[in-house]
Amino acid sequence: MLSKSTTQRRHRFEHLVDEAERAFREDPRRYKRRLLWLGLLGYAVIGGALFLILALIGGTLLAATLSTAMLVLLINWQLVIVLLLLGWVLIKALWIKIEAPDGYRLERAKFPALFAELDALQRTLGAAPVHRVILTDDFNAAIVAVPRIGIFGPYRRTLSVGLPLLLSMAPEQARAVLAHEFGHLSSNRSGFNAWVYRVRASWGRILEAVAQTRGIAAGALHRFFDWYTPYYWAYSFALARANEYEADAAAGQLTSSEDAAAALVAVHTYGDLAGEQFWSPLLARADHQPQPAVRPYTALRQFFKQPVMEADAFHARIAPLLERRTDRSDTHPCLRDRLAALGQPARPPGPVEQSAAEAWLGDGLLPILATFDHYWINRNRLRWQGRYRKTQETRAALAQLKTKPERDLTAMDRWNLASWSERLEPGLDPLPLYQAYKDMKPDDADVDFMIGRHLLARSQPEGLAYLERAASQRSLTLDACNLAIAYLRRTGDEPAVERWRMRGEQHQDREEAARRERTGVSADDILIPPQLPGDVLRDLRVQLLEIGNIRDAWIVRKAVREFPEDPVYLIVVRLLPFASQHFTMQRLATEILCPGSTLFMLRRRLHRRLRGQVRDQGQRLL
Repeated sequence: MLSKSTTQRRHRFEHLVDEAERAFREDPRRYKRRLLWLGLLGYAVIGGALFLILALIGGTLLAATLSTAMLVLLINWQLVIVLLLLGWVLIKALWIKIEAPDGYRLERAKFPALFAELDALQRTLGAAPVHRVILTDDFNAAIVAVPRIGIFGPYRRTLSVGLPLLLSMAPEQARAVLAHEFGHLSSNRSGFNAWVYRVRASWGRILEAVAQTRGIAAGALHRFFDWYTPYYWAYSFALARANEYEADAAAGQLTSSEDAAAALVAVHTYGDLAGEQFWSPLLARADHQPQPAVRPYTALRQFFKQPVMEADAFHARIAPLLERRTDRSDTHPCLRDRLAALGQPARPPGPVEQSAAEAWLGDGLLPILATFDHYWINRNRLRWQGRYRKTQETRAALAQLKTKPERDLTAMDRWNLASWSERLEPGLDPLPLYQAYKDMKPDDADVDFMIGRHLLARSQPEGLAYLERAASQRSLTLDACNLAIAYLRRTGDEPAVERWRMRGEQHQDREEAARRERTGVSADDILIPPQLPGDVLRDLRVQLLEIGNIRDAWIVRKAVREFPEDPVYLIVVRLLPFASQHFTMQRLATEILCPGSTLFMLRRRLHRRLRGQVRDQGQRLL
């Protein structure tokens, strides 16, 4: 049976969400009972599989101890070893390790003010305790529960809080953010809701962990969770969304509806604002400074001390956020609906006289800022230096290019003039330069993409026609679709959004099919002549001779359905006697420079039907 496309899976997910929301409205108790049994199903599958494995091994060994004939049979047929190996493989597949989030660990003894806040929130809401508190560089906060034993409890909960978030908010606003997170785990509101919230997060991480394991047993688990996890996510969607409103209500009751609303507005605006007005200008210094002589998080603290948004700028930023509608892509309702539930309008966040970081971290804030500064510089030093060198080279090349007479500019000159000017001269409008290049190269999809991007940034719908042409190039398809979707969502044209989304999903499906075609060879494959020039074949012969240990070799091309313009070659070899198979094949895969995607295989491991095709269609190299 053919697997469903991305679009079909999305439509199926949306259909299940609609069904769940209708069931939740019509009979909440019945909906929750079904959701309970559905949640237990995943644990039952894993627990049942583990029980059967242990029972099979234990029962076999018990029978062997009670019956001499059974013991002889097990020894003669080596069934004990087979069962033990099978048990080990299955248990290893079931023993899924879920990593806890990582960050700067905060100790209770060093930060009593912060932990006093957390203790008060936990007691008031009746939430489960948090075992670890970490600071991250995200503009976010979250509580992650990780099971201590495989996928089974008890759980160890980690509160992850972004340092930028604490620097940007007053204590009242940050308290509302944390109250929202503790509200998800509150037993005062609904222990069942808290359990569903935890299970939703767990199954998502379990699916990721299973996808990284290998083997037959892991493959069976992956197929189950590949069906189960999206189904559980879709059916629990209605309760998860209601949980978001409940968590907002908890935040409003523990602080005030005004503070909860201000926190929501800040979370939706301050992250992008800091990116545009703080981080982008900071990184742009690499164009002029050879070394990152900055203290970013110390400077970020001062950035949020200043009035960051005037009223007009705030309304221009918040207006498109308030136009967004709640949809089925996220359990979080849209900002407008969340503010309406709190009974509050969208107000600009006021100036922060004392941030939550200053109030709760106290004297420990300065060492934390110094540590984050140190890690940021070490992580970004090489990239900073590389950007500086590249900028100086580009600046010199641009200056030289500008001295060239207009009539002597080649197509490549015009492309470089447009792209370099856009990067190094932000006050210059690059659109005329790209249009001048397009006059010379009208069929270049790259310039269509650039022109379309600039036109849509100016709210000119003509840019969509350029993105249509750009999307015909494989490397630009997804970027063109994402740009078009972002623009059309701003204009409210949902049918056009759906068309572009389907186009992007179809491209993703083709890319996945192409990846599968290029990862191996099966007996059903069709092999065709390689059609490579003589100089390329001679170069391959030289490289194979340098590898050594090869008796003979052929090259053939694999016929592929997806993106046939990107050829896939197969080099089939026979090794000399006593040659190291693993070492030689590893060298072939890592050292041979091929004209395109290339697979390497031993001739004896190739299906008999394909050996004939290699002989008849291939080109002998050695």
